[in-house]
Amino acid sequence: MTDTILLPEFSLFLKEKKQEGVKIIAFLAHDNIPEELIDAAGFFPLRMMFGGNDELMEASHDFLPPSTCAFAQSCIGLFSTKPNDFRFLDLVDYFIVSNHCVSDVCASEIITKYFNISRLNFYVPYMTDENSLKYFKLELQNLKEKLEDIIGEKISEEKLSESIKKYNDYKKKYRKLMI
Repeated sequence: MTDTILLPEFSLFLKEKKQEGVKIIAFLAHDNIPEELIDAAGFFPLRMMFGGNDELMEASHDFLPPSTCAFAQSCIGLFSTKPNDFRFLDLVDYFIVSNHCVSDVCASEIITKYFNISRLNFYVPYMTDENSLKYFKLELQNLKEKLEDIIGEKISEEKLSESIKKYNDYKKKYRKLMI
């Protein structure tokens, strides 16, 4: 955890969001989670992208064997030790369990079970055929309905369109920076 200079500011940002009543939904970084849908529902999507630290990996060995991937181990280690710069993890309301890989599933299940964070499931098909597309649409609809149940209202098409535009604009700006 050498490049953590912005984490105190990020922690403050998340605390302010919580004070505004915004709920935080975390998920592992390489899962294909529809952040636009989470944003449109009024939640803050928190992409977990911390990995490879020996201390954090060791902290996960009470939950997973050392042969598990470093990323999954580090995520669990963060929740079990919560180093000072990562106290914002106490603010997480929900955690999405997805199926990118077995380590993701295990890590997400452990985080929700042992650190008492409500779980939301979102599974992505591995194939790209017609049935897979139907399944993916069904998963999107199920997640949308779960989020609507939590907020107690429907997610409007307008809010969803605004969020998609916001995320697409961000991706365009990011792309310009990278070229």
